[in-house]
Amino acid sequence: MSVVLRGRPRAYVAAPVAPANGLFRAINWAFDQAEELTWGDLGILVADPVMVAQLSHLHRLRARGVRIGTAEQAARARSFHGVVIAYCPDRSMLTAAEALPGVRGLAAVALHNDQLADWVAACAPQHLGGDALPAGATAPARSAGPLQPSP
Repeated sequence: MSVVLRGRPRAYVAAPVAPANGLFRAINWAFDQAEELTWGDLGILVADPVMVAQLSHLHRLRARGVRIGTAEQAARARSFHGVVIAYCPDRSMLTAAEALPGVRGLAAVALHNDQLADWVAACAPQHLGGDALPAGATAPARSAGPLQPSP
């Protein structure tokens, strides 16, 4: 069961699930949130709008009516009254998604789990697949240097 903050359910798919597969898990979760949800009620945030042309699954989703934009576009939006999926997010994308007024739910699909660690720790979203990240605790500090073998 997901923890709901400010009335918004949250969920995530972590690596090693392929991002395209994770995206469809997140979409299924989104449609489970409300029976009346339509393709036009889904928003996907991407790092670069060029991704839509490069990734056929994003192109097909846009053709179905899914809204696809960047974190910068989301930051300028007045509201969005659907479910937002942050696709391969970084911290700024998750911040923009959280700040969108009117969002009914938020899912994140990781390419790299370290991009989600702080968000999962703070929001305790529902785990939909991939590695389970620690929720509800402070994310572990990351070392600046490369990993060293154990003695």
